[in-house]
Amino acid sequence: MAAVLVFLAGMFLLPEIAGLSRNEIISGPVSLVMILASIAVVALAAHISMPQAFVGVSKFLGDISYSVYLLHPFVYLYAVKIAAGVSPFLVLGITAAASIVLSKLVYVFLEKPARDLQFRFRSPRPAVVRDGGVASHT
Repeated sequence: MAAVLVFLAGMFLLPEIAGLSRNEIISGPVSLVMILASIAVVALAAHISMPQAFVGVSKFLGDISYSVYLLHPFVYLYAVKIAAGVSPFLVLGITAAASIVLSKLVYVFLEKPARDLQFRFRSPRPAVVRDGGVASHT
């Protein structure tokens, strides 16, 4: 577990420490290294048993992951504006914290209610297709 965390930290921090631009990170040889590193992290994580303490954190992050995906670019742009001239690591911290908080709010007040609402209009029983293509509920 410690090796995966160190690997993840290095994967995200080394490009910043090396002074690479965003274009250098997403194109060329650096992007290939980042892609391979991502695959390696997933492969390593698949063979690690997670301590029970991390299960709740993992569920929380899984629940808000789509909201984080959608919101973080906008949060980053705003964080850059309000934290102009400060350390990029501080901007990263602000972006991460604000993205998580906003994503939790979006999940609780928009995403989850919308997901729950879809089930009100669905049949609780799955449709079964029988011979002849006629759908019925069993």
